[in-house]
Amino acid sequence: MAFKIIPPYKIINTPIYHKDMDNNTLGLANNNGTILLNKNLSPIKEAAVVDHEMVHINQMKRGDLDYDDNNVYWEGKAYSRNTMKEGSKKLPWEKEAYDKTKKIKLTIKSNQMKNLFIALLLLVSSQLFAQQELSGLWECEKSSYLTTIVASEYAVLNVFNTSFEEYRVIPEKIIDYKNNKLITNLKNTHNGYAVSIEYSLQNDDTILCTYTGDLTGDFILTRLK
Repeated sequence: MAFKIIPPYKIINTPIYHKDMDNNTLGLANNNGTILLNKNLSPIKEAAVVDHEMVHINQMKRGDLDYDDNNVYWEGKAYSRNTMKEGSKKLPWEKEAYDKTKKIKLTIKSNQMKNLFIALLLLVSSQLFAQQELSGLWECEKSSYLTTIVASEYAVLNVFNTSFEEYRVIPEKIIDYKNNKLITNLKNTHNGYAVSIEYSLQNDDTILCTYTGDLTGDFILTRLK
């Protein structure tokens, strides 16, 4: 969060402007009642940033938050901008903003994506064959993508990754499957990122993924229930 204009101010509505910003800046709330957004945000990410910055707008509207070139003022206390890490979740005005928006997940705005997710659940739940230990929806705490593995009685049929944050589905090419180990290739055509992934079933609810290529290392997937 950053600030630019000195009070007094009067908020009538909340104009939103899209600007060139560095990749570390998603949005800014100004005390003239405006919000600046990084113009490169996806529509879904933009909605989440607006939710966050609107908390700051309301903080300023009710008189708890203000600023000038040197300080940020919260509930009458001055915080030096030279010594603080602006945007830190530990700052009281940021803590309130994160607390109020942490339950607001990035909204799935497309009915197509909603229907896809429902279809995934139905499809995966219908797999009652020998390979069912791999079939399912899997998540990794380090990624916004859900991995879907669909298997029949005889083989793994499909593997793909869905991000409701980036509004994107990325398929994987199945290379080999045997002894509860699945090997795939993944290439993200949007950025050229390419990896080979070995899935190794650890137990009913855990898969160890070993990545090689543009990303190397081991990652844990847990079954989404």
